[in-house]
Amino acid sequence: MRRLECMLSAGRFALLAASALAASPALAHSVVVSRGELSVKSDALLARLDFFAGDLLDRCAVLSDGAAVSAWHALDECALLFADELVENFMIRDESGLWIMGECISTEHDFRDWSATDLDAVREARVSYRLRFAVSSTPRFLTLQQLLFRDGPSHAAQLVLALRASPDDPGCRVQLTNRGNVETVCIAGNAGAPGARVTIHPELRTLQTKLTVGASSILLEAGMPLFLLETWAPGERPDRDFLSITDQRVAAERFTGLLHKQVSLRINDALAEPREIVVRVLSPAEVWSDQTSARRLGFWSARVVARIDYPVSDPPEDVSLIWNLFNGAVLQADSVLFAGASRTEQILTPYSPILRWSRR
Repeated sequence: MRRLECMLSAGRFALLAASALAASPALAHSVVVSRGELSVKSDALLARLDFFAGDLLDRCAVLSDGAAVSAWHALDECALLFADELVENFMIRDESGLWIMGECISTEHDFRDWSATDLDAVREARVSYRLRFAVSSTPRFLTLQQLLFRDGPSHAAQLVLALRASPDDPGCRVQLTNRGNVETVCIAGNAGAPGARVTIHPELRTLQTKLTVGASSILLEAGMPLFLLETWAPGERPDRDFLSITDQRVAAERFTGLLHKQVSLRINDALAEPREIVVRVLSPAEVWSDQTSARRLGFWSARVVARIDYPVSDPPEDVSLIWNLFNGAVLQADSVLFAGASRTEQILTPYSPILRWSRR
């Protein structure tokens, strides 16, 4: 592998990327698919990200001056120039929403033909970057996002990332697109030590509902990540990465309004009116029962959760939840129903929006 030290020159890379885009209209619809690994340690997060050389060359107009350069030299230059964009646009946040700043430790590629002048000869070579994100202690939660390749010829990009917290950790895998999706993972145990585990935070991926049918009341619980809530109506905040106390109140009111309009419950075929609706905005570490004081939250890892209580005078015979809270970005709700000792799971969609229970 050809190993290079990371050199940072963002302005020059942006200029070269723009030149490449203007010179390569045929590449405007290509899709970048890259892979990598992230190891969680007690004092750092260590990432290795791999890209095909052709995806970097498409963004780097190394031959724009007409001078003949070797393909090996062109790949060296583009690999180093891309390091700056990588550090800036592969983002990791802690549970409070703060960025964990990273640095590029090394860049290397596996192309060995120093005499080649045809850039097509290097397109299938692999370029690997090693990044380090320093932490003072093992984080409990990490939120991952990437915005790579958004302004170049390859405007669609996917990064498939495998995460582990220890040598014996089976780990988890997340897929990040440069459309801005995020994934939040949980770290259990002491990172690097046997038994430490990384898992995907289940409540920060999808819209979820839970319906509990009791003899004297029916409880509907619903929640979603804040970034999904904003697909209905983007919030206006001074800081896009954080939620002030006022922002949280606005989000809770918006979720309450959506539930009133798009969700209903029928008990014994009669429309039920809720006795109480309570909505809270929680951090990834919090559960409903936590008693917390008002504080700022990280936007990308916060979720809004509602509890709706419906009273019943007699044990119900039939219950139907009609869920029409969908849009172009949210096309399903992961639902579970509890009634006595039974548990039923169902995915609600615009084509199948009703969760039913019957005593018979």
